Amino acid sequence: MIATANRDGAIRIYQLNPPSRQRAQGNGIDAVVRLAFSDSAVLSFDSEGRVGRFDPVSLKEKEEDKVQIPSDFQSGIKTVGFHNQIKSFVIGYDLSFQKKPFAGQLAVWEPYPNSSPTSCPIKEAVRSVNCHPTKLIAAFVTLGGTLGLRTLPELQPVPTQPDLKIISESGTPGVQKRRTGNVGRLVWSNAGDTLLVALNHLDDDLNSSEILRFKFDGQALTEIDPLPAGAPIYSMQLPLDDRSLAIGTAGGAVILVPLAGPQTHPIVAHDGAVTSLSWTPDGTRLFSGGADGSVKVWDYDPNGKNKLTLAITLRHDTGSVYASVVPPDGAGVYTAGDSPRVFYWPKTRYSIGAILDRAKKMINRNMFGPEWVRYAESNLGEPRAYEKTFGDLPDLSQSQPR
Repeated sequence: MIATANRDGAIRIYQLNPPSRQRAQGNGIDAVVRLAFSDSAVLSFDSEGRVGRFDPVSLKEKEEDKVQIPSDFQSGIKTVGFHNQIKSFVIGYDLSFQKKPFAGQLAVWEPYPNSSPTSCPIKEAVRSVNCHPTKLIAAFVTLGGTLGLRTLPELQPVPTQPDLKIISESGTPGVQKRRTGNVGRLVWSNAGDTLLVALNHLDDDLNSSEILRFKFDGQALTEIDPLPAGAPIYSMQLPLDDRSLAIGTAGGAVILVPLAGPQTHPIVAHDGAVTSLSWTPDGTRLFSGGADGSVKVWDYDPNGKNKLTLAITLRHDTGSVYASVVPPDGAGVYTAGDSPRVFYWPKTRYSIGAILDRAKKMINRNMFGPEWVRYAESNLGEPRAYEKTFGDLPDLSQSQPR
């Protein structure tokens, strides 16, 4: 085991045999693209519409709990949401490969044997879908820039809100006050009063992005001023208090964008796109998953100089991370991706207290003067009084090198 004190102010612990994940669940075939909680179960949805159901207490999966969406709905899956109130997945499709009049489709499916989806055609391929947190409504956005609302589970248009064209095609006039660009993901606020839509490559500028904002009064969407993003947006997630939007960029950075106030500087997080973001229920920790196969655990302090501090990096066995979800009790995090298994990381694997406790047991002493200087002073540029690293270990004068 090796401990390092680094110029960025972090202590990192390297172990040949670190504490393992509590359990790797499932034995699927295809990449898992969505994780969700339904009552006391953890649901995993893969790229071919297979769903596994796990008991988070025993962490066992029963063969009879494995189901797959009917064969007519297995191809072209592009995006998946979940509405906990009706215990159903809302699936968006890109069917452009079929050369039919309608290039897209929405489907609502309750994952049980012999369950038939409800579906409706969409003129354009669906890019992203997200379910309202309280109302039986799903929002979707197409690759062509159409934003719409549909009722659940009927998938009927919301009468008070017609579909909106939120971008104009390159070189095509007629949509006033619209810019060209590529639509990305969309997300509802936890209060359900705001819908956010990512828009990348504004006016053919590869590095220009913004977040379109729409207020929702329960019946209709009203556009308000957009939020600048400054980098291509790959993923977005709001904490329960809806104060700061976490953005994962295509280049691997994490950015916090307060809905009122200036955004933070990008933090380099992953060697590749930030593909998933999840907050703990209390909003004190953020998990980011990347195309590099890593899961970063960030501690969040809204009043700190550095609002996000990296606690630890966790790694999947193989492939990218596509989905993550935190249970309601906040006691761990589930992640999934290219590997068709679902991984559970207990708090003891990544919490600051657990990391420091392992370090304390490993070195069994407080820092010495030169170590403290390297750890604290060199990073801040000003002297700091020596502090005991671990409060319950002897004073420095009583510690002996080991």
